[in-house]
Amino acid sequence: LAVYESKAFGKFLRRNEKITESRARGYLALCSFIRKLAKLKVSGQLTANKLLKLRKKLENERLFVAKPWLQEKLAQLER
Repeated sequence: LAVYESKAFGKFLRRNEKITESRARGYLALCSFIRKLAKLKVSGQLTANKLLKLRKKLENERLFVAKPWLQEKLAQLER
């Protein structure tokens, strides 16, 4: 469900002319990250190593919207 919702939101962002390009890129990065995380979790391939890679990617990305929230969710999954 998260995958489909994030795709729909991404389509909305690309089509909506009222949203600035930089804000749209931030939300699109968020959608992409959520899709990756959801696919790994659903497929059972979410390992500690993959969580670490996702955490590093999140730390290096500066355009993310809701970065603290994503960090919190990654921490919950690591438990």
